[in-house]
Amino acid sequence: MKYFFFFVLILSSCQDYNSNSGDKGRYGPVELNESDPNFSKAYFILQDRCVSCHDHKHDRWAEFKSNADWVADGLVITGQPATSELIVRIVNNGQVSSNMPPSGGSLPDAEYNALVKWVTEIP
Repeated sequence: MKYFFFFVLILSSCQDYNSNSGDKGRYGPVELNESDPNFSKAYFILQDRCVSCHDHKHDRWAEFKSNADWVADGLVITGQPATSELIVRIVNNGQVSSNMPPSGGSLPDAEYNALVKWVTEIP
């Protein structure tokens, strides 16, 4: 009996994620479908600053792994940051309902500029 538990322990230690629940896709290393370095930087900013706070429609943002995903959803207009909903919403423009992040503050300039550069230069 002692060896049975040892055997089960050894077998279970070889699995890095719960394969039956999709944990690897949810918590595993991020595999982006995009080679654009601007997208990579923007992706991690959005994951860090936006995705964790939003629910419902915005939950899908975590699934967007390419420029095409953001464009298809209508949140980004290629080459047009001033009219892309995503960029417009993160600008702290004094209208409480549209300020993001919701604290009323704004993203650090470096992060905001990285997002604008991404949208401007989408191939």
